[in-house]
Amino acid sequence: MAKIVADPVKIQAAGEQLRMYSRSIRPAPQQLELDATRTRSANTGFRTGMAAKNFAEQFTSLVDRLDKRTLDEGKNTVDSGKAWAEADEDAESKLSTIESDLQNLPKYRK
Repeated sequence: MAKIVADPVKIQAAGEQLRMYSRSIRPAPQQLELDATRTRSANTGFRTGMAAKNFAEQFTSLVDRLDKRTLDEGKNTVDSGKAWAEADEDAESKLSTIESDLQNLPKYRK
């Protein structure tokens, strides 16, 4: 059987890093929308301006979904790390109780 080793602190840190990625991608669409609006204004009557505006709207929608997904996955990863740590602590506590019980058994002699 394979041995599973996990470091709950590293799992939680990975989740926090995902949350940081979310914060870093949020501003991306704002500049694109400004540029698309300028392009549309400067190219009135041409398809280029409207295409830029449509692209900016689609990009904003995509980034919004990516932002939400990244935040959700970050939270889930942090929660998983915490749950793993709690499971480890619970198992350690139960094993310590068993160890103590075994040490307190009466000694038998032949």
